[in-house]
Amino acid sequence: MKFPFSDSYSGNRQQTADLLKGLAVIFMIMIHLFENIASNSLASSLIGKIIFFLGGPPAAPMFMIVMGFFLAGSKRTTSLMIKRGIALFFGGILLNVGLNASILLKIFFGEVTLNPLRFILGVDILPLAGLSIIAIALLKPLFRNFAEAYFILAVIIVQLNSLLISHFQVEVFPFNYLIAFFWGNYDWSYFSLLPWLSFPLIGYSLKLFFDRIGKTPNIKTIYITISLILFGLFFALTEEYALNITAILPVYYKFGITFFLWMLMFLAGYSFLINILENKFSDNSLLIYIKWIGENVTAFYVFQWLLIGNISTYIFQTESNLFYMLVWFVAILLSTTILVLVWKSVNGKKKVVIS
Repeated sequence: MKFPFSDSYSGNRQQTADLLKGLAVIFMIMIHLFENIASNSLASSLIGKIIFFLGGPPAAPMFMIVMGFFLAGSKRTTSLMIKRGIALFFGGILLNVGLNASILLKIFFGEVTLNPLRFILGVDILPLAGLSIIAIALLKPLFRNFAEAYFILAVIIVQLNSLLISHFQVEVFPFNYLIAFFWGNYDWSYFSLLPWLSFPLIGYSLKLFFDRIGKTPNIKTIYITISLILFGLFFALTEEYALNITAILPVYYKFGITFFLWMLMFLAGYSFLINILENKFSDNSLLIYIKWIGENVTAFYVFQWLLIGNISTYIFQTESNLFYMLVWFVAILLSTTILVLVWKSVNGKKKVVIS
């Protein structure tokens, strides 16, 4: 029996990258559900901590690293990159309106008393992606192909963010809503440019470094085995540290240099593991489906948020049954898949805004 997505997935792209992006979006669905629908008791349980971890390093950080990697290989001019970044930024604001439409209507009709700007101007991953592309477009003429410069800048940005939060927090309206997109410890700012620009910069640096050293030589099985064992030991010895940080979202969103370096080490091993998985099981039906999600990552991300965001208005943090959370996950995954298929059919071609 032929898998339904065998024809839909093009297969002529960098398939490991598509697999990483597809997994990232699936993990984002998990954390969006647990953050918005799961009860506090379920979210703070061990399974909740695991979900929050999966929605942490393997999700947004990995997603932004892959984006930076492909930006380094892009032939687009500075002006085109800036235009693309602006489109993504304002597309993210429109998505905020869409995913919060139900709560915004309640605010408009006086059913609840909340500040609508916190929903409309929430600093999520699409505005971050847009600002990151603009930042890299401006840095590109300055650093050229000096891979190390982008890595050093990434570390500086993480440290700078901690410094600004400690000594320069703006609370004056409307500047606080503007500054929130760039830095600050605001409760509506999840993915501010500082420190999150560090991840696309790392991806950009990696691409330049790989281009410099040329084709990667074949790695012997013994070295692959040793690398996986070392990665397993590293994670086993530090998983409690990581779980505790990712379970506290305000701390995770404004991560410091120690956790940043931990994430880089984890993501190196994680990417290596996923690449092995892709090489050995490239034609597996489930992997093809996940890679199809990665190929259509922007549409998939938008539709899942539109569904979860509006549903959560009516059942916000009320679900305490793990089985029903699984049902919600499957329902959102299937619904989003159908919506993306319809969207692609209507448009008549594949569109991937972030790749």
